[in-house]
Amino acid sequence: LMGPGHGDLHASNILVRASDAIVIDFLAHKNMPLVYDVACLEASLLVDGFAQDARDIPTWLNSVACLYDGAILNQKGGSTHPKDPSAWFFGCASQVRLYARQLERHKGQYAAALAIALLSKAAKDGALAEPENSRRAVAYYFAEKLLLGTFGPPAATPMQVDPVPTPDLIAAE
Repeated sequence: LMGPGHGDLHASNILVRASDAIVIDFLAHKNMPLVYDVACLEASLLVDGFAQDARDIPTWLNSVACLYDGAILNQKGGSTHPKDPSAWFFGCASQVRLYARQLERHKGQYAAALAIALLSKAAKDGALAEPENSRRAVAYYFAEKLLLGTFGPPAATPMQVDPVPTPDLIAAE
């Protein structure tokens, strides 16, 4: 489903006042797949939302890993104990994905958009301090996990590619 999108939707571009959410900064707006804005928001929450989290990367990764199995994107979402430091993210991901499912027109669209958003987030800055650098590496890992879980492993046999015509091949024909 294509339409006008924000183009740069992340947690810092949403202001909250009481029970209202106000989206700002429409400078990058364009026509785009609507699931991509939603996916960018989730990727932003994953990488930037844990900036103040004091847990080490493996502990943090294990706390949210169940959300990035390809099959779970089509389900209601994971859950965690309310006292878990990642509980807020489970709630956010559940709400974001509820909205994303309404925008999907084909199975796997949100998973693909989320994988692209996670890869984009992972590659945004090359020289970051820890632990942000590791959180971005985890975003890359989750993107791969989503793609494999949703679309399966790559084909076992390489694609057959026709050779590029060269003068030798043309003369032989």
